[in-house]
Amino acid sequence: MLRAGRPAAPPPRRPAGRPAAPARRSPRRPAALVQVHCHHGAVLGYDREKELLEQMGLEVTIPDSGCCGMAGSFGFERGQRYEVSQACGERVILPAVRAAPQSTVVIADGFSCREQIGQATDRRPLHLAQVLRLAAGGPPARPPEEGCWQQRPRSGPLLAVLAAAALGAAGGAAVIMSRRFSGGSHG
Repeated sequence: MLRAGRPAAPPPRRPAGRPAAPARRSPRRPAALVQVHCHHGAVLGYDREKELLEQMGLEVTIPDSGCCGMAGSFGFERGQRYEVSQACGERVILPAVRAAPQSTVVIADGFSCREQIGQATDRRPLHLAQVLRLAAGGPPARPPEEGCWQQRPRSGPLLAVLAAAALGAAGGAAVIMSRRFSGGSHG
């Protein structure tokens, strides 16, 4: 379970001469698979974010994937650019996401990174801010992103109504204009 709050306090020091207590095995922590955005990683690094995720109780994995391949509009362009984009993603991050258990939180702060992973896998990566929201709200769904993403709106019916209204308005304006210029109604 993700948890928000303070990091665990350091263990108390034992007095000299006392034997150490037997090591207890800690329960398995939830996993997070992180795709660091190229620019973020190159300019700022990701150490603080990783530390924050670990303090939340996550077992963080950051594969050495480099660029996800999308790189803004580069990965959307037809032909060789699209193929290069897919090859970059398939090198490390896309197979890692596909292999991750459904309980793993997939994190990608960059828009292009989230888009590449979302289009090429069955997962919808979360931004760090969404992971913080999950931590504040209790146990995550499986897959975790279902606890953050809203259902995509069905815009088809709304667009049909708006298109009909626009056509009606354009038709009405055309009738008024034709009457004015053809000598019909003067007013």
